[in-house]
Amino acid sequence: MTTEYLNVKRFGAKGNGKTDDTRAIQKALDAASDATITRQDTDAIPYVKGIPAQCGYHYHSTGPEVFFPHGHYIVTAPLLPRKALALRGEGYPWIEQRDPEQDLVYSEESIRQNFTGLAFHGGRMHLNLGNRNEDNGLVRIEDCKFYGSKETAIRMRENSNSTELLVLRCQIVGCEQAVVSCTDIVHIREGWIAGGCSGDGAQIVNRNMAFLSLENLCLVPIVNGYDQRWIDNHGNVVCRNVRFGGEEAGFTPIVNFSKYSPLLLGNMVVMDSCWMVCGLGNAKRPCAISCEEIPNLIEVRNCNLAGIPPVMVSPKISPKTYFKVNPGMATYRFEGNTGELADRIPAMLRKPLLHRPPRAPALSESATRAAVRRARADWHDRRTGLPDVPYACDGHKQRVARGDYVDLLPPRCKWDLGDLMDGTAERNSRYFALAQEPDGMLVVRRVDGLAEGWPHILVRNAEVDLDRYPYLTWSLIQTGSPAGVSARVIDQSSGRALMLASSQVKNASYFACNLRALLNSSGKHTLNIKLYVSGQYFEGGSRRLEDRRGAKPGEFAVIRFLRAEK
Repeated sequence: MTTEYLNVKRFGAKGNGKTDDTRAIQKALDAASDATITRQDTDAIPYVKGIPAQCGYHYHSTGPEVFFPHGHYIVTAPLLPRKALALRGEGYPWIEQRDPEQDLVYSEESIRQNFTGLAFHGGRMHLNLGNRNEDNGLVRIEDCKFYGSKETAIRMRENSNSTELLVLRCQIVGCEQAVVSCTDIVHIREGWIAGGCSGDGAQIVNRNMAFLSLENLCLVPIVNGYDQRWIDNHGNVVCRNVRFGGEEAGFTPIVNFSKYSPLLLGNMVVMDSCWMVCGLGNAKRPCAISCEEIPNLIEVRNCNLAGIPPVMVSPKISPKTYFKVNPGMATYRFEGNTGELADRIPAMLRKPLLHRPPRAPALSESATRAAVRRARADWHDRRTGLPDVPYACDGHKQRVARGDYVDLLPPRCKWDLGDLMDGTAERNSRYFALAQEPDGMLVVRRVDGLAEGWPHILVRNAEVDLDRYPYLTWSLIQTGSPAGVSARVIDQSSGRALMLASSQVKNASYFACNLRALLNSSGKHTLNIKLYVSGQYFEGGSRRLEDRRGAKPGEFAVIRFLRAEK
């Protein structure tokens, strides 16, 4: 059954609104899943040579779609698409889950799945989807209709971070919640949502510091007097050309739970050209944006604010002590809005009182010297047991003969901690200490590995002849400190910068990349190389975020060499 599509009626589905079609539809889904081909040959896909395949980059799947002719399909158990890539309907076939405690569709492999032209009704959740944080995931739900789910119409579960969720031209009516997502980015566009939670809660929930975009939507509130809102934001949200409705006074467009970041990567709430006809149906939050926490950026512009102010701040927040951010990390703009209360802005957002954030404690100079002495002694005990054999990476075997490589360690190159950590005014010397040994460079932590920021070691003025030594290589030894290395290579003559993949290993690693191919250049070049020695890894190879931990002050890793190789 590998024709153009797999028609569920060929597998026995009746679509008559009376027969239980669960088994027949599942047979079609299983056939599609079994017929799906996944190509994992990295040579077949034209990626940049010299960079090893990363998670999710190295495969493509192709398979038949499952087709639903128009009709009324009854199911009594969750449909499991497994590896099926596409489900499509003709004339909006009605798929109804008769058991209110069962999901309509449940998937643990929603990596690159499409749902098109279907109508879902009843059950606990309509689309209960997720994956194992597969990179470059894309789930597309287009031109579908959702009616009366007991809980959520569309859900992307926890640990599905590295996925983009598209909800396009859909209609969601009478569901307890419309969309709950834990993916990195969500787009909801050109659709209609009518509803309101039966109690306190939001129709759309954006979790995991993700980016949520709403555009060209008509939102129709069903008001019942509870603490209802359209969006609970735990990350970033941008709304453009959204009609938040006004039936029975409407309810609050956005409740923000995402707190500002003190430096580097901030978060934001933006409303642009939106129509908010009252939010007075929620007496607790009669405003456009209700802040349980305050993000780095709030911007409300060109909006119609009928009867409500742009923003309200929780009384739990103290204006005098709340903001602990670096300069430039807190911006609040309200302009071009209409409404009698459009200029009612809390004083703490008109002119925020900013305090620099407390810095993570670092080892003192004397404690650092003691940590370096301990690291040297520890490394002296460990290194005798390490195998001294050539390693290989991405088809390149380590060169060990003299003349086949050039060391980029001191004194040939200067290893510098004096420049600024990227995006900050902090010196890298606050985070690391270096100690050179005959068989490696010790990198000793001075600050907790989960402290915000990404410190590095700058290798200055590395002169490399790409014709003779086209490969940049390094070897990392982990010595009880979870560690990985990434490198940013900056070619001084062209200004080009390359970010090279990280390595996270238990014992030793070898990384090699063809700089001549990546730079598409030859001859002699002078490079600055930023080495980012991370203090994070996942226990036992797990990708669960709660298993991540950082290196502690005093722990160390060893860069055995940094080289240009033949």
